[in-house]
Amino acid sequence: MKGIKFFTIGAGIGLTLALGVNSAQFIFEDFLVNQIYIPEKTFLAQISRETLSKRNLSDINIGAKSALVVKIKNSGEQVIVFEKNSNMKMPIASLTKLMTAIISLENQLLYEKIEITESMVSQQGNSGNLRIGEKITVKELLKMALVESSNDAADALAEVGGVNGRDNFINLMNLKASAIGLRSTNFSTPTGLEVENNFSSARDIANLVIFILKEYPVNNSIFPFLETSSQSSVIVLSENGEAHHRAFNTNELLNSFSEIDDLKIVGGKTGYTDEAGGCIVIILQNSDNDYFINIVLGADSRESRFSEMRKLIDAFN
Repeated sequence: MKGIKFFTIGAGIGLTLALGVNSAQFIFEDFLVNQIYIPEKTFLAQISRETLSKRNLSDINIGAKSALVVKIKNSGEQVIVFEKNSNMKMPIASLTKLMTAIISLENQLLYEKIEITESMVSQQGNSGNLRIGEKITVKELLKMALVESSNDAADALAEVGGVNGRDNFINLMNLKASAIGLRSTNFSTPTGLEVENNFSSARDIANLVIFILKEYPVNNSIFPFLETSSQSSVIVLSENGEAHHRAFNTNELLNSFSEIDDLKIVGGKTGYTDEAGGCIVIILQNSDNDYFINIVLGADSRESRFSEMRKLIDAFN
């Protein structure tokens, strides 16, 4: 009996220690993730939540599969003010191009000229009017990918570097996702067209936007990432500096706000595939320099992603 008693006590102590070690490991991993890129701010897994009791949530009927609103106060505090299935892994369509742009900016020269090949212009969806054999700079391709969501432009950025260039580029996308703590994200494409193994969550998309706000803030002198994504249209130049064409933004909400609203759009991205549904992220800024990251994933249609986003903005921003 004594042996059984001591065995039971020992097993209990061992289990407690094991659980303690595992708990400490997770806390330490979170600490490491939080220190890599945003040491002065915590990631969403640990941020506070605003009290929603004063809001009539029954009036906020979000039909999209997932939604999230995060407020980043001028002080740096991050607060979740609304969420619906924010940890759900989902296909994200062209929101993928946010990471495509990051990897391009970190690994390519803005004025490097890329020769357009047949494989680059064979992508489905918006082509960007690229022509086989022409040369266009990384900077102009980035504008096309962020503003009009050109799949050809995104694929052109990824294919630089020879036969394995695209695979290497996608590998860098996944390494970056891991480095900044996107634990529910995997990329298998630079465009978002492929659904298999290309997914993320609203919470991870918010963390990706936080990274962009830190590394490429408004008025960034190297490349105006956010400003470019919020332009109604941009002129895309060819290699000789002549106008290639005008790229029009796919975000129908760009002109929906005025000074009366005390809000301005400082960045965003849209996405749609039949499998992913309507996806959109919009970053707003108010006169107090607070930011609002608004995310909708899995809306029923291209059109409903905008009406769903408008509901979030009107209720919580």
